[in-house]
Amino acid sequence: MSVRYVYGRERLASAIAEAENWTDLMSRLGLKKSGGQRRVLQGKVSEHGLDTSHFKKRSPWQKYPDAAIAAAVASSSSLREVVTKLGAPPASGTLSHISRRIAAAGIDVSHFPGMNRPHLDLVFTTEELQTATAAADSIRGVARGLGMGDDSQSRSALAGLLRRRGINTSHFRHARLSIPEAALRDAVPQATQSAP
Repeated sequence: MSVRYVYGRERLASAIAEAENWTDLMSRLGLKKSGGQRRVLQGKVSEHGLDTSHFKKRSPWQKYPDAAIAAAVASSSSLREVVTKLGAPPASGTLSHISRRIAAAGIDVSHFPGMNRPHLDLVFTTEELQTATAAADSIRGVARGLGMGDDSQSRSALAGLLRRRGINTSHFRHARLSIPEAALRDAVPQATQSAP
C-alpha cells in the first residue's frame, strides 16, 4: 500500500468517518501503532483539514469519575484499597494519580491511617509490609505479595518505603551486606597484606 494512498484525503476521510479514536484509525489504515506514526497521521489529517471531533477522548478523569472515587474512599481504609476497588492495579503511577484526584476533589480521607505521611506511605501498613517482606526473597516478591504492579517505578517506590519504615530485607537474594565500618577497617589491612 503506497504512502500516498494511506494518507490521501479520500482514504483518510473514509477511515476517519468509521473510526472511534486515533488508535482505531491507525488500525483501519494498517499503520503501526507508535507515537511517531501517530504524529505523522495527525499532521496529515490536519493538513487535509479533516474533522476528528467525534473521536472519543480517553481521559483518566473520565475513567475514574469523582463520584466513583468518593464511593471507593468512603468504604476503604487506604489508598491501595481505593485503587483496587476502582479496578486498577495498585502501581505507583495509578496511586499517585488517584491521590492527586482525591486532593483535587476535596474528598475526605481523614479515616485513612498515616495521612501526615507522603502519599505512597498510605498504601500499606507497616504490618502488611513486614508480612509480605518476611514471605519474599526480593523486592519483586514483596510487590507480588502485595498485589502491586511489576514495574521498576513501583518496585523503586516500594524499596524506599521499606527503608523509611525500617523493615529488614537482609534475607533477600541480592541484599547488600551491611558491615560495620570498624570491622571493615580492621579487615582491609589483613586482606591486603601479601602472603609470606
